[in-house]
Amino acid sequence: MSARTIFLAKLLGLVLAAVSLSVLIQGQRMAGLLDRFMHDQPLVLVSSIFTVACGVAILLVHNHFSGGALPVIVTLLGWLLTIKGLLLLLLPSDVQINLISAEQFGRFIYLYGAIDLAIGAYLTVAAFSAHRPARTRE
Repeated sequence: MSARTIFLAKLLGLVLAAVSLSVLIQGQRMAGLLDRFMHDQPLVLVSSIFTVACGVAILLVHNHFSGGALPVIVTLLGWLLTIKGLLLLLLPSDVQINLISAEQFGRFIYLYGAIDLAIGAYLTVAAFSAHRPARTRE
């Protein structure tokens, strides 16, 4: 497994785990924050730019759909970040708000948090237990 895959899996896994734990602990407060966030268009714009940048950065260095579950999940997360950021950049605010409402985030917040925690935990455990290839001197 490549060192790049391991690094990105550690990074994404730890961030996902931390954010999902916050969602699980703070529940409805986080749902309220998301609602307020979606109505603050300058904040959505800045966030979407960072989201696209993170997604594209992952894809530029890691766009692999082979090699096992870990590299595929890292690549899928890169694509999901890119697509999410682009949707936030390109869709009108009322459409964005309707999409978030359709997800019923407040109603299913603990389910979403648990799914994200499971993915984050898998990435973290798999990455920290993966063996990196030996470095060669040139």
